[in-house]
Amino acid sequence: MKFGVSIPHYSRPVNLAELLEIVRQTESLGFDSIWVTDHIIMPRSANVIYRENMLDPFSLLSFLAAATERVSIGTSVIIIPYRHPVVVAKMIATVDQLSKGRVIFGAGVGWNEEEYGALGRPYGERGKMTDENLRLIRALWTNETLSFEGEYTRFHDMSISPQPYQRPHPPVWIAGKGRIARRRAARLAEGWHPVGLTPEEVAEGTHDLKDLWKENDREGEPVVSMRGMVSVEGVFDVAYRFPERQPVTLAGSSAQIVDIIGRYGQAGVEHMVLDMTTHSHASFLAVMETFAGDVRPKAG
Repeated sequence: MKFGVSIPHYSRPVNLAELLEIVRQTESLGFDSIWVTDHIIMPRSANVIYRENMLDPFSLLSFLAAATERVSIGTSVIIIPYRHPVVVAKMIATVDQLSKGRVIFGAGVGWNEEEYGALGRPYGERGKMTDENLRLIRALWTNETLSFEGEYTRFHDMSISPQPYQRPHPPVWIAGKGRIARRRAARLAEGWHPVGLTPEEVAEGTHDLKDLWKENDREGEPVVSMRGMVSVEGVFDVAYRFPERQPVTLAGSSAQIVDIIGRYGQAGVEHMVLDMTTHSHASFLAVMETFAGDVRPKAG
């Protein structure tokens, strides 16, 4: 199993030195990936961790491409209807070039109706918009010249550059816990990337995804990844508001977490993204070191 770290670019005050320390430790400790997430504008009434000090994920991806050499850099996840798909395709292709092919493009539909309204996007059409935009983004990544006739975007005989470094394009992983997300992954992506599921829920979803994969005549196997909140016994220091929507999925002693990871592996998870956003900076680093030294070597 591969392991990544979701970096804390929201909730806490912006601190470049601390962010750089986390990024460099992620690579030096042998983690496989670094992840950013996405919100643009949030209602003051929203009791969510993403409300304050939210750095832009695309700008941050470029920063990560320059600050690292080896790890994959991923989005967990970009909310597809929020931005024009041509712009998204260009930004991701640019970062993929700058990082020499290290981008994983996690994509989702989003859930905040007020955020949709503030951005002038139709909340009730978010599923249709996501599907069309993903089809267009993938087409732009594989065609230097393209015509497209969709419900939301139309153009004729246009060129776009750059093309991604990865060929045919960066892998696309679809977020979402339910069957709609897995259907989208089976049609328009290379993997499924839910957040906060139990091993039993992942196992059920993975079985369903593989059936949908075959129904869509897809070759190979889909990637199953998951992002989960982490709490290691003895090193957990809650410093920021905990989002009630996201349960802690990896909790306990190092030995207990090794066992939990084993169950996720049996359920089909190939890439686990660790989320310690609510930790203080010192606790964040301590969890990373504990995981790299005591958990990963035993987790396989």
